[in-house]
Amino acid sequence: MLANILTTDPDKRISIKEIKNHDWYHCVEDTLPAEPGTIVGVDPPPTDPKIVTTVAKKLQVSEQHVLLNLEANKHNRVTTTYFLLLKKHLKDGGKSIADAR
Repeated sequence: MLANILTTDPDKRISIKEIKNHDWYHCVEDTLPAEPGTIVGVDPPPTDPKIVTTVAKKLQVSEQHVLLNLEANKHNRVTTTYFLLLKKHLKDGGKSIADAR
C-alpha cells in the first residue's frame, strides 16, 4: 500500500478513492465528525469577548480593532496581549469559548 502511495509516477500512483477503498484504510475506526471543524485560514478563530474588552481597555483601542487584528491573524501588540491574557486566564482555571483544548 505505501509503495503505491509513494510512487513518483502520477499515472501509476494510487488515487485517494482507491486508498479509501483499501482494507488497510479501514483498520482503524473513523472518529472524525461528518462535518468539518474549524478550517484554518477560512473560519475565524473563536474569541473571548471579555478578553477582547480587557485588551481594548488596556491598549486604548476599540474592541473592533482587536477583533480585526485577531481575524487577520496579525502578529502585533494587540494579538500578543490578547493571547497572553487568554493563556493567563486559562492557567488560572478560567473557562473560555476561545480555549482550543
